[in-house]
Amino acid sequence: MLKRLLTSTILLTAIASSTYAIDAVTLSYGQGTPENVRTGLVGVQWTNWPGSYSFGDGWKVSGLADVQVGYWNGNAGSNNSLMTFAGMPMVRLQKTLPSSNLIPYVDGGIGLGFYTQDQLGPNQLGSSWGFENKVGTGFLFGNNHQYDLSYHYVYFGNYGLYSKNDGFAADWMLTFAYHFD
Repeated sequence: MLKRLLTSTILLTAIASSTYAIDAVTLSYGQGTPENVRTGLVGVQWTNWPGSYSFGDGWKVSGLADVQVGYWNGNAGSNNSLMTFAGMPMVRLQKTLPSSNLIPYVDGGIGLGFYTQDQLGPNQLGSSWGFENKVGTGFLFGNNHQYDLSYHYVYFGNYGLYSKNDGFAADWMLTFAYHFD
């Protein structure tokens, strides 16, 4: 798992540094269900969407796009691991604090996901296609707010499009991101 994550991280970092449109790279680790599944993800984000809305005393609502590759590994016997490829638009509400390098936020989104198989441990997914749901909180920090640390709940399922819809989740996921600008 570590070798795959390192390879993916190096590849995504190389792409991100040579492509001006990518605003951040992310590295995540989490645990969840079924069977104490563990996951590691690498990804990229586009955070400079037009149309953000500022209001009140330092509040801002904005959008971002999140694309990631993940490896999920459970303790169950057969079909205990899979890879995910997912992308989603997200909405973020953040508060700029006067005279502070911290910007706390909450965010969430729903997007599309692809899995390398339709089962993870005992959980039947119904298809290799589904939806990723993510909700969480975090904060930007650093002199230019270039660092981002967050905690999310992440769930993959098919919303009942197939008769089998056990899904799988990261009950907690910690993410570190580096923003290029």
